[in-house]
Amino acid sequence: MSIAVTTGWLVDATGDADDANPGDGVCAIAGGGCTVRAAVREFAASAPGECVTIVIPEGTYSYIGGRQTVSLCLNVQGAGAGTVIDLAGGEGFLQISNGITTFSAITVEDGDTTTL
Repeated sequence: MSIAVTTGWLVDATGDADDANPGDGVCAIAGGGCTVRAAVREFAASAPGECVTIVIPEGTYSYIGGRQTVSLCLNVQGAGAGTVIDLAGGEGFLQISNGITTFSAITVEDGDTTTL
């Protein structure tokens, strides 16, 4: 499946590293790549604007503890049942306080999925 990102970030690293410089508009961990955590953190640190999409290709991605609060327009787009965010028994990864957040074609497992 081919996924295009026009405004947002493409996750390309399966680890759980944080964004190297939240708020600079670039999803990048130290050493390169973009993790789910780095994309969510960059989004939360960015100035309000248009709706942003975080695209997560097929694969299993770690997100171990530390729910991030979001209050803007966010779309989290996976590639189907093969796109998995593994919470490793922890809490959800997003706390939505205001705004519009959509999830599509993604599985969140092994944690508190009632709060995402």
